[in-house]
Amino acid sequence: MILGFNMGMQNLTVQVNTGVRKRIKVVPRRKLKISSARMICSLDSSTNPQSERERDLDLKGLEFLGRISGLDIYRADELLQVEPIWREFELRAASTPFQNFDWMNNLLLQVDHKKSLEPLLLFVMKQNKLCMIVPLAVQQRFGTLSLVWLGQDLNDYNAPLFDFDWLSETPPSTVKLFWENLIASLDNVDFVKLHKQPAYLGCHKNPLADHKSTAFSSNAHFLKLKADWKTLYSDLRGSRSRSRLKGKLKKLGGEGSLSFRCVRGQSAQDRAINNILTWKSLQLSERGAPNPFRNGKFERLFSAINKSATSTGFLRTYGLFLDDKPIAGSIVLVHNGVMNLFVTSYEFGRWHRFSPGAILHVKLMELAARSGLAKFDFSVGDENYKTEWASEINHITSSIYGLTLPGRVCAAVTKSLLSLKIFLKSHERLLHLLFVINGLFRQGLREKLGFESTSFDEEAIPYPGKIVNAETIRRAGNTGRFSHVQK
Repeated sequence: MILGFNMGMQNLTVQVNTGVRKRIKVVPRRKLKISSARMICSLDSSTNPQSERERDLDLKGLEFLGRISGLDIYRADELLQVEPIWREFELRAASTPFQNFDWMNNLLLQVDHKKSLEPLLLFVMKQNKLCMIVPLAVQQRFGTLSLVWLGQDLNDYNAPLFDFDWLSETPPSTVKLFWENLIASLDNVDFVKLHKQPAYLGCHKNPLADHKSTAFSSNAHFLKLKADWKTLYSDLRGSRSRSRLKGKLKKLGGEGSLSFRCVRGQSAQDRAINNILTWKSLQLSERGAPNPFRNGKFERLFSAINKSATSTGFLRTYGLFLDDKPIAGSIVLVHNGVMNLFVTSYEFGRWHRFSPGAILHVKLMELAARSGLAKFDFSVGDENYKTEWASEINHITSSIYGLTLPGRVCAAVTKSLLSLKIFLKSHERLLHLLFVINGLFRQGLREKLGFESTSFDEEAIPYPGKIVNAETIRRAGNTGRFSHVQK
């Protein structure tokens, strides 16, 4: 138990329950080093439990940082260092697919993080049992250090991994007290900036989602599934809606041999992922909307996960094929009995009138229900199709607050920008106008740079073995094939 502390400019003085005052040297501000995230240690070093833990969980090489609120804290320098522990813990943890080891590991290996980002992987033990894994990072930006979730910009959900039993038995107030003490013990961090925190982790409530939090710019939506798909579908859609979609499916089938299937094989799945992300990127660019798929990060990430032998069944790609040519596709993550829809897109233009995206979503929900999965998660976003199909909302929050004077300024700016984003999303006409202006600006910028003026983003998009621009991709998309731009 921490009785009190006094923060100076260069040193942190800690009064611990042993009556001994310890001083932890604070790293000079704006220098990001390993020691920039030290923990307050209120445990006598003579009672360090590391040797006892090593026998049970193979914690050799992990740094013992101290004890907070009766919980022992360890730190890992590299994710691969703790792969066996992490994978074993996943099987009994309340978590999201974005804290799955394959996702986290490949995200760190494949995505180019800025040098200003330092991972902070914490393992929390109680009475010789691992009860929590906390994937954090310390980020240096604009001369300040902020605490963020590891990979939070690319993840749809960010949260710790909680042991099922421990989370069920521990009062939320106890978890929050531990979290407050943990944050307070971080040396030289200016402010907390934790985004995309879901209120629920599966069927368990996330005790940290409402801790010093504010609403994020979007919520998440999910559908509770039933094994009896026909009854569930009838409950979700009236006879006219079902008949209308059935008619579109029939007309689409009249264009050729139509099939819905899971894409299998590494090379085939890589090509399908390329198709899906390219279609989505072109659609977002045409609208002038923010486009996270433009720089190829997700393409590299999914390709790396696809190559991981241990990730079999976690990352799946499904598609609608007409005469064996892809016309629509979805990337999903299956985790803890939930099918998580990451992205859906379709070949732009010719097939739009058949609603291939809606047809594909119905097929995916039916597949998930008949497979015995508990939920179909539409993930973060308030698009109309999500709110129409979902049975429940998973509220998403952000925790933003300052720990120092510069940090409080940064936190105030961050909160203001988040509030502005929420305001714009609540006024669809204004948001649409901004998208149009953004699209025109991008088009004007392309003209100034000497690119041909089109309604699509001409920025080069990387593909394995060859670089092609949007015009090449659009021509390839009209044929439904991308094989000629592959190795």
